[in-house]
Amino acid sequence: MAALAEPLAVAEHAVGRAGRPTGSAVVLGAGAVGTLVALVLRDSGLRDVTLVDADEGRRQQAAALTAFPAVDAVPRFAPGAGVTLFECSGSAGALNAALRAVPVRTHVVLVEVHSEATPTDLDALLHKEITLTGSSSHSRADFVRAVGRLARSPETFRPLLGRRAGLDDAPAALTRLAHTHDAGKLLVGGQEDS
Repeated sequence: MAALAEPLAVAEHAVGRAGRPTGSAVVLGAGAVGTLVALVLRDSGLRDVTLVDADEGRRQQAAALTAFPAVDAVPRFAPGAGVTLFECSGSAGALNAALRAVPVRTHVVLVEVHSEATPTDLDALLHKEITLTGSSSHSRADFVRAVGRLARSPETFRPLLGRRAGLDDAPAALTRLAHTHDAGKLLVGGQEDS
């Protein structure tokens, strides 16, 4: 469980940066962090959450873990709907498509690190009056909340632990992980999965 404390603290921080949303939420990216954001939203009482990911496997896993719908495109919302979007995909294309799809006055929280400079649809930001908030890492309080959440409900998070590999098998395991699309973590060292 300890391997999930840091990414869960990142999710706690992101939800806090959004001001604890009360309307609808969209989580863009159903990897480990996106799924954890959805779980924090669920545990905070939000019931209208949709995960968005291009990969069918990640969508299925995220839907099973969170009990929220997982789809391949940002859903349409009524004008004026109170929507918070959590960008957890790290994809400039996905972010810009989402900016075009969300309603006016959406709050977007950037959670995932983009590996390079990201061209952003400033026209959508301006004309839709979108609020853009960065969420970088976590605080000590976020970490404490994450550890408490893991301690209270380890069975909720266990499926995200993913696979294990010994040190000698780490390169091959990382190559396999690069070609699979699950949302779990790869734990290196100690016992290997059989």
